[in-house]
Amino acid sequence: MTLSCSLLAILLQQWARRYIKVTQLRSTSTLHKRARMRAFFDKGVEELHFQWAVDALPILLHASLFIFLAGLVVFSFDSNHTVFKVVVSWVGLCALIYACFTLLPIFRYESPYYTPLSPPLWFLYTGTLYVIARILQWLTAFHCCSEDTWVRYRHLKNRYRRRLLRGIEEAAVESAQTLPSEIDSRILLWTLQTSDEDHELERFFANIPDFCSSQVLEDPLAAFKTSNGEKMADAVVGLMDRTLLSDLLPQSTKQRRIMICNRAMTEATLPINWRTLERVLYNDWSGLLDSVEFGLLLRNARYNDPFAEYYSQCVVSVIIAKAQEHDARWFELATAQLGISKATLQNYLARGDSMLLANCIFICRRTMEGYSDHGWHRDIYSRSKTLELVSRFSIQETLPGLQHDFCDMWNVLVRNTGNRRSRNLSIHILKHIRNVYCSLHQGTSAAPTVFSTTTSDRHSVLLFPQSYPSCTIARHRPAKELSPEDVPSALQDLAPVATPAYAPRIIPADSESHHLLPVLPFRETFAVTQGEACTRATSTLPSLNLRRSYEASIVSVAENL
Repeated sequence: MTLSCSLLAILLQQWARRYIKVTQLRSTSTLHKRARMRAFFDKGVEELHFQWAVDALPILLHASLFIFLAGLVVFSFDSNHTVFKVVVSWVGLCALIYACFTLLPIFRYESPYYTPLSPPLWFLYTGTLYVIARILQWLTAFHCCSEDTWVRYRHLKNRYRRRLLRGIEEAAVESAQTLPSEIDSRILLWTLQTSDEDHELERFFANIPDFCSSQVLEDPLAAFKTSNGEKMADAVVGLMDRTLLSDLLPQSTKQRRIMICNRAMTEATLPINWRTLERVLYNDWSGLLDSVEFGLLLRNARYNDPFAEYYSQCVVSVIIAKAQEHDARWFELATAQLGISKATLQNYLARGDSMLLANCIFICRRTMEGYSDHGWHRDIYSRSKTLELVSRFSIQETLPGLQHDFCDMWNVLVRNTGNRRSRNLSIHILKHIRNVYCSLHQGTSAAPTVFSTTTSDRHSVLLFPQSYPSCTIARHRPAKELSPEDVPSALQDLAPVATPAYAPRIIPADSESHHLLPVLPFRETFAVTQGEACTRATSTLPSLNLRRSYEASIVSVAENL
């Protein structure tokens, strides 16, 4: 059998060479002649059952191997028992593995394992099931069973008959067409992994919207709901990074790719993992921190967990703080992030670094809320870059209302240092915004005494809760929180110029001057009417609501006195 197998292998090789030679003769060099020759020989291959000769080759090889192993077992049985046991063990193991390879494609159509015995066993298995289903259908045709039972057995009979006629390969094809959307996700991921160049990735993501609107699939979006969706989002972010940082691509190409990436993220609702955003903040994709378009992409993205959403807000806050041009796209991103109107944002931009202060307050409060509400135990020190970048501004010329919010947040953080659960987080935030606090309280009684703006971030004094003082300045607190005892100090803090105690400077009530009330003990301002005092004390407050709050507080305290 081994010699016959070798001879058949040589003959098959010769027949294949003859086919190539005949179909590629110079006399048949034209395409239509070659097509006729190929069709002519294909007819002979089909009618003369050439496939049988090809299938006989591995069958002969298998048969010779099986007979040899059987003879080896018989021979070793009479010669040496130790050798016999070793041979039987090895032959039994090989037979078991071979049986698994043979049966796997019958019960699992996606199995890559296959032997020449698989088709015969397939026909035996499906034929047996077909016969059983047909007998059961015949038995249930009588009135001993319900009609539903008869219909079910009829469907089984037709299915097994169809599989018996089509063979094992067609059964695998039929099974693949009925798989859920997970198989489509694998196809997309395979296509993505084989796209090595950026222009191939651009073409791939450009077709994502058409895939999502396809009528061939029942639920195209289901292909992006697995972990593969995060891998595709990771590829989108990487493509945007390489595109925006490239000096070789024209601006039109960059704009086209950005639009393609944004549309792919929106149409497919690709989820972004927090590890992807970590690469943006701390690793090889930090160039995206200068892109407003990437910030808008994050605003429209989907997140599978709250931590990833919080991380995206950190990235957006950094992008808002680093942006050099405040165009319409930046306004869209900043207003959506801070939750304010365009007019309010324009007011912030007109008053020094008020916008940067509002951005810093937002992300600090978002950090406190996120860690306290969700009980995150992730490393809080990895947020250092975010807090470091959003706290680089001058607080001196900012709006008083935002300064009040900052001091209120600072006091909350200082109080939280006494809580064992929130101590580390509060100290971490206070450590990175301490320079803003120092600049605002320089020369006041609330200024820190153990550190300054020149203190290194690695200094051990910054790790102790008692190093951070609370803001006790009354004018740095919202008006609704002022007590009667705080109003005199609030009025004193509002006046930059001192005047004699018994020579008050009266300002007419209808005056448009923006001077502040002189420094006077509150009980010694009896010569000034309540309306004039309110006008003087609130003339420099930015908003009408805040002025009215201060007026109400001053009037209330004056009446009580």
